[in-house]
Amino acid sequence: MKKVCAIVVTFNRLELLKECVMKLESSDSHLNHILIFNNNSTDGTDKWLNLISENNDKFIIVNNDANLGGAGGFSKAIEIATELTNDEFLWVMDDDTMPYEDALSGLLEATNVVSNNFGFLCSYVEWNDGTPVNMPVLNGKSWFELLNEQLIRVDRATFVSVLIKTQKVEELGLPASDMVIWGDDSEYTNRLSNSAPSYLVPRSIVHHKTPVKVTDVNIITDDINRIHRYYYSYRNALVVARLYSSRKKVVKIVIKDMIMLCKLVFTKADHKWKRITSLIKGTISGLFFAPKIKFIKLSR
Repeated sequence: MKKVCAIVVTFNRLELLKECVMKLESSDSHLNHILIFNNNSTDGTDKWLNLISENNDKFIIVNNDANLGGAGGFSKAIEIATELTNDEFLWVMDDDTMPYEDALSGLLEATNVVSNNFGFLCSYVEWNDGTPVNMPVLNGKSWFELLNEQLIRVDRATFVSVLIKTQKVEELGLPASDMVIWGDDSEYTNRLSNSAPSYLVPRSIVHHKTPVKVTDVNIITDDINRIHRYYYSYRNALVVARLYSSRKKVVKIVIKDMIMLCKLVFTKADHKWKRITSLIKGTISGLFFAPKIKFIKLSR
């Protein structure tokens, strides 16, 4: 049996977390551990986690006393998983990821197809209406190389359902916690795919249970309480392009940001200056910011 530790990072979404855990426990493939990193939730998540983990060695519960953000949460959770388990694989996801029963078995079957030589493997992600969402970025030159094996080569993905080898964490380091949110997963999966080919596994399917499809929101239309996140979105997108793409790609992103800025200037959106400030500061910072990578040594 291949040993797998599922890693879920959560913050104030207890009902979604309950459903995610239920789906994980009903997986048709054996999960050795389920590590849940609670990012200082205030909705009773800690009490529920303590309850379900009582006398159950499968669960590893981390009720953190501060919110580290998405990037910090995943970085710390992955580090803890490598310290407390001997599991060969880490299956990383958000608390609103609902895996189908055979999602994990599809990923594990793919490890055999590629002879365990891969950067990461990711699931096909569908939204509430069944349409695709969180689609990974195809490898432009070789995306079709294993189509006959029902694998599609990709360069980066989101932390909705990603399988990585624990050994890769020691080799390449942890996700960059100082990226904070939005883009840390792109950076990390790019790092992984640069080390070995990575693949989308279409027969591994998960449901991303978000109230709004990620492609339907932007800095103009999103709720003002979420606008501070766009600073990191614009910054991190440029960082990933600088580190893993070409100068031409960086220029394209800057031009795209300036077009969005022009739209913002002439829109009737509320709190316009706050939106404009997040975009400008994020774009400027993205031209200079360098994420710090923490490396760890596996104890085994």
